[in-house]
Amino acid sequence: MSKLLALGSQGPAVFDLQAKLNCHPTMLPRLTVDGLFGKKTQGRVLEFQKDKKLAADGIVGPKTQGMLNESLQFPPESFLQCANCLPENKGNVMLIRSLFSPIIDQSRKGLRNLFGFSHRSNAATPAASIAGVQVQPLDPMQEAMAINRFGTSLDLTNIFITDKSGLQNRPFTVAIPSKSNGPTTILLNMGSLTPPGDDLVHELAHAWQAQHHLISVQFMDNSIKSQAAALALNTPIGLFDAAVRGHKGYPAFYPYSPYAYEPGKKFSEYAGEQIAQQVQRNEAAITAHIKSVAAGKHDPDNALSLSTPRIEDRRKATVKI
Repeated sequence: MSKLLALGSQGPAVFDLQAKLNCHPTMLPRLTVDGLFGKKTQGRVLEFQKDKKLAADGIVGPKTQGMLNESLQFPPESFLQCANCLPENKGNVMLIRSLFSPIIDQSRKGLRNLFGFSHRSNAATPAASIAGVQVQPLDPMQEAMAINRFGTSLDLTNIFITDKSGLQNRPFTVAIPSKSNGPTTILLNMGSLTPPGDDLVHELAHAWQAQHHLISVQFMDNSIKSQAAALALNTPIGLFDAAVRGHKGYPAFYPYSPYAYEPGKKFSEYAGEQIAQQVQRNEAAITAHIKSVAAGKHDPDNALSLSTPRIEDRRKATVKI
């Protein structure tokens, strides 16, 4: 942030500020992330400054911004695989779309043919570079892993990996629909072209959700709303419960989490991150359903799954993560 933010400020920097403030415990209403620094945003800034023992003037300068960024670095937990559910990751999503959308829109051939990428070859295809972001299709081992977990339900020809990562170096997935009625291009932004297998499977689950829904970006909306629901419950609980407040996942992912799930429900009764987490954990019922859906087909159960934000309480004995 290059300038001070105060009452009356507008623009992307305020958008970022509001998203970060929403990740912190508060006794005030959750902010609408609209890029407008009004009285409610000022109140949240004052509250944050008092909590961190900063000069409480309602103005966001280097010290307040630095404290916001520092306290946003949640301690890692092994189950946290992606940044799709974090609203403050929107800048990374916008960057990927701005880099790749013009190419996809201008080329009816798609990324694979445009860059001469081979498919299911005997060796990994050399990556292409777009504004410093490396991109390539899945290599043979990655495709084999995808087929093992998803069967033939994924259209792998339009799924690519980049070395870009999201907030806290977490992977995130971006679906870019074609304006020329071509297939949707899906970019798994893994931070590496050779990511860990579990991370790749999790993001491929989001690719599956995109390919089997009439609105390919619906999985992201569902993930963000599920995270918001968790924060809305977690914050007040932690304010009055020291054990909750002291947990490494608080306030974003404990006690309620969009990743947590209770086994045994119908596919349609889980939200987006809960499905991706179960695919990663290789829960038999969920992976069986996924494999049963033909590539490119709309899945009504997937539509129902992504229609409602859902979370689970990790303190329950029957809940897994």
